[in-house]
Amino acid sequence: KLTLNVKDGDVVSGDFTFKVKVESEQLVTQVEFYVGDDLREGDSSTPYEFKLDTLSENEGDLKVTFAAYTSEGDNAKKSVTVRIDNGVSAGAPALTSKATEALSNSKWDEAILYARAALKAKAGDPGAQLVLARAYYGKNVLDSAQKYCEDVLTTEPNNVQALNLLSAISLQKAFNTYNR
Repeated sequence: KLTLNVKDGDVVSGDFTFKVKVESEQLVTQVEFYVGDDLREGDSSTPYEFKLDTLSENEGDLKVTFAAYTSEGDNAKKSVTVRIDNGVSAGAPALTSKATEALSNSKWDEAILYARAALKAKAGDPGAQLVLARAYYGKNVLDSAQKYCEDVLTTEPNNVQALNLLSAISLQKAFNTYNR
């Protein structure tokens, strides 16, 4: 018997973790996670958890299936249809505003999710890219921060905020290298 932490029609967003509980009298050897018909991941030990980056998927309904296999060759499957809603329909400006608010409260991961959704709403949006650069800088993920600064500067070569942040990133990298 398979029990899931979601049911048909549930709304999922961001990085969502599906949790699967398997009840069997036999030893469970593998649990697989399918999105549509594509096998995404397998897990051979409890807890059976599968992470889905919903921003990499299309907004709307998504069928996910879980299959469990036992040492005796038995199997069970359970499918549900969830709805992906990352708020992309709100538009890039609204999502970037939410990301900026999260930044002001040092909620780096939340800022990253909102900014990624903003980029999904409007690819290449410099405001969202700059928020991503700041959030990754706040998390001290300097390579990602640098990448998003450089993306902003590709479309806006004189963006003062991006230039200043890129300078700070370069200094931090230099200090990190010196300290090692």
